[in-house]
Amino acid sequence: MEFSNGCPYNIQKSSPETINQAYESIGLYYYKTGQLEKEASDLNNLETLFDIQKSSYKQLKDCSQELCLLKQMWDLISLIDYQFEAWKTTLWDKIDTESLMQLIKEMQTKQCNPQTPQNKEIKNWKAF
Repeated sequence: MEFSNGCPYNIQKSSPETINQAYESIGLYYYKTGQLEKEASDLNNLETLFDIQKSSYKQLKDCSQELCLLKQMWDLISLIDYQFEAWKTTLWDKIDTESLMQLIKEMQTKQCNPQTPQNKEIKNWKAF
């Protein structure tokens, strides 16, 4: 429950602070998950020692996989946010609208396509 409530699945407004907070949250839960995975490994070793069926810890594996997906999603958000911020500094007489539209279409097809394997899971999250 703490994992679901603490991880950055949605976004109110994209800003460098929001992105940094999301990465900090992901990093914190990555660390906590790593500690739990080590503990689970130790318990599996004890289960083997006492000839008990090994526990699979499916929820732990799901959390770890979800953290990777969250990282990918926030990398995408960060990429788009920083690209648009960089474009804001372009002077009006230097704007090449055709080039900008082409770049946006490329970003949309390559990154935001909900059919790509990494995006199938995250397409229902509000931040995506």
